[in-house]
Amino acid sequence: MEKFLDEADAIIERPTEGRPIVNLFDEDGFVFSFPAGWTDDQVKQALRFANYGYDRGIKIGKRRKAQEIRVCLEIGVEAG
Repeated sequence: MEKFLDEADAIIERPTEGRPIVNLFDEDGFVFSFPAGWTDDQVKQALRFANYGYDRGIKIGKRRKAQEIRVCLEIGVEAG
């Protein structure tokens, strides 16, 4: 599965100052904010959902790109 962010690399932070939120970070920095009432498990579940959507998008993109290449090369394309 292609992942946007591996759960093992995710950092969940609850700032003590400023807005009451839950922040999600990776090694490159900020990723997303969640409402303060969300538990770590809820944030991880949201990350799993995002990874699922990311994986589906990658797979659909690859299929579409392959179809474009077949059309350009006239491979397996029905006569119009």
